[in-house]
Amino acid sequence: MQNVKMYMKKEGIIIALFLFVIMFSSSVFAAGENCTITTRASCSAGNIVLGLSNYTNAHGELASEGNYNYVLCCNFAGSTTCTGSNKVLGLSSATNAHAEQPNGTAYLTDVCYEQLTVTATTENCGENLSIASLTDFTNAHIGGINDYDIKLCGTSPNFGPGESAFWSSNGLDQISSLEVVPGTSKVKLILKNSQLSQGTVVNLDIREKDLFFDDEIRTLTATIGVNGSAETEWTITSEDLAKTENNDYSQFYFSVNSKESNYLSISMLNISTCSSKVICSDYTTKSSCEADTCQIFSNSAPSNLNCNDPNVNCFCGWDSDKGKCGFNFETSNPETNVTLGKCVFAESTGDDCSDGFLSYSWVTSWTGNTEDRPAACIDGTRVLECPAQIQLPFFGVWNFFLASLVIAIVYLVMLIVKRNRK
Repeated sequence: MQNVKMYMKKEGIIIALFLFVIMFSSSVFAAGENCTITTRASCSAGNIVLGLSNYTNAHGELASEGNYNYVLCCNFAGSTTCTGSNKVLGLSSATNAHAEQPNGTAYLTDVCYEQLTVTATTENCGENLSIASLTDFTNAHIGGINDYDIKLCGTSPNFGPGESAFWSSNGLDQISSLEVVPGTSKVKLILKNSQLSQGTVVNLDIREKDLFFDDEIRTLTATIGVNGSAETEWTITSEDLAKTENNDYSQFYFSVNSKESNYLSISMLNISTCSSKVICSDYTTKSSCEADTCQIFSNSAPSNLNCNDPNVNCFCGWDSDKGKCGFNFETSNPETNVTLGKCVFAESTGDDCSDGFLSYSWVTSWTGNTEDRPAACIDGTRVLECPAQIQLPFFGVWNFFLASLVIAIVYLVMLIVKRNRK
């Protein structure tokens, strides 16, 4: 009986510890900084960033005004005193105001929040704090983070995402699979929030996962930037792929700063797949456009744009409204590294490369402030030499007829020679 009681006592202790671990884990995973639009009544006064006229499509006001029933509320308290580096956005007036991006200069009423450094971008915030969104970079209405294309994303030295390593096509979003043409296709290796000092050089060791010993593929280097992040690019060659056992391309990963990336699965494309791709608009799906497996983005770039400039990011981008792929480039401020805007090219052509050259034109649109629009973001035309593989052969109906005639003549000559010998 005593043994039974001792067993029940031990079992009770184990259960209690188990419940404690669950409760502790729940509190850990429930923690995390976020900012959302909610009612004023549900947000503590010290957590209000600004007042809003509605959940979305809203005018804004300073947190101290109190005229609106809705607010942008963060789950961490902060002062709204401006320090010169914590501006969230600008307002056209203290209340009933339009908004602009934090680095804008058109509006004089600043909305600030302690701890936050906020940037406006057309990309998703990723691991950074999602704050709100704007209908435009200036003269804008305000909404939740998923309402509009201009995202307000925040970082802070006092909190933020942990270190991460991942594969990417565009330098922002994580990918887990990639179609590859050896010697042509590239993929980015990204290290985020490393806490390493700017200028530190790190090794990124690429491997392929195996049951016992992982295949060592290649080691690349990258330099840590101002935000503790780094990236480099791997051009995937046949020699790299030959280092895997049994042509197993399903679990590539890289390790850097004691951190391992996610797995990348590689599938092979025939080289002829790229023979029909000259400019970005030749991609017909969103995934192929954003991956740019054939690495043709530079073909679409206008001649007065330097895609090797560290403050210029060139890529093939998908236009969801038009359902088409086109050349895009972004520019950033060299001092702050803040994105100034994106130039989107709507490409069009009626050429088929039959003469060995491709003539095409484009119309551009710019998402940033007018004064930041680069000279290269302008409508234009260009002529490119087509790769030899895609130059359409001169083989129409007449060519088929001529080829058949030549073959018939050859056989006729052979037949005559044969009869003469007899």
